[in-house]
Amino acid sequence: MARSLKVINACKILILCLGLISIIGCGYGTISPKTYEYAKGLYTISNLKKSDQLDRASKLIEESLSKNEISSQEAGWLNEIISLSKNGNWEAASLSARKMLSAGSSTR
Repeated sequence: MARSLKVINACKILILCLGLISIIGCGYGTISPKTYEYAKGLYTISNLKKSDQLDRASKLIEESLSKNEISSQEAGWLNEIISLSKNGNWEAASLSARKMLSAGSSTR
């Protein structure tokens, strides 16, 4: 009985830590100039809540990925911002885009 409580408490702590990591994030690291431009666009789109622009942004990102102008990791990050926006999480999308821009500004 005491052992199962320890396991449950350990699981709770693990879930809490994982939740904090996902909220805080591990950062975007270095991003390409093209990704920086897309992040600027997504920041504007999310601030203005321009849902009609999301599909176009997604297509442009896919085109850049296929031309190796951006990495698959960068495309994933950008598509996550688009997904947040499509789900109505405009503020979270804007915050994510802003974080990406901040990461990109350190490489400029």
